[in-house]
Amino acid sequence: MPLSLGELAIVVVFLGAVLPKPVNQFVGDHLWGTVVEHEQGFRAQFAYPKNLYLPLKMLPITLAKIQSRLQALTLYGSDIFVIGNGETISLWDKDSGYSPAGRDYLIERSKRYYDRRQRDRTLKKGDRVAILGRGIAVVEQAGDKEALVVLWNKNVVRIGRREIVWDEGNMRWETDANAPFECLAGERVQNHRGR
Repeated sequence: MPLSLGELAIVVVFLGAVLPKPVNQFVGDHLWGTVVEHEQGFRAQFAYPKNLYLPLKMLPITLAKIQSRLQALTLYGSDIFVIGNGETISLWDKDSGYSPAGRDYLIERSKRYYDRRQRDRTLKKGDRVAILGRGIAVVEQAGDKEALVVLWNKNVVRIGRREIVWDEGNMRWETDANAPFECLAGERVQNHRGR
């Protein structure tokens, strides 16, 4: 399954466009047709990848998505490595398949990502909550069942924790103005249910 120069360029773009070593170290003797030597390596009319190197930042987080991307690249029968954090880790070996060390590395990376994401998605003191139709409130206390928030007009409002949700599109905490809440201090806040 040889690659033309245009197809090789597509693979290089998929890999992140900037390779850390000269191209000839990646394709080695797998060049034929018209071959031209340059300062940084060689350019050829046809090429077949000797090894493929994927920048870590170009890989998705979920293992299922990574596997689907790697599946297409394994058809070349070349070793596949990931480059990141100053190291090169084998992901797939043409002789033995997926590397346990590479798989463990990606699993640990995914766990760190989801732990950090869970921490960032936990409502805590100081977070902002958009009360749709009312304004932005600041969280004073956040518990498992309710949160106390302060509106711009110094009203302290108790809102059920289930009513406050993370909106991925707006990247913020939100609650509906129709959600049941209780005004604890300041002027009475009317919601659309007449409370």
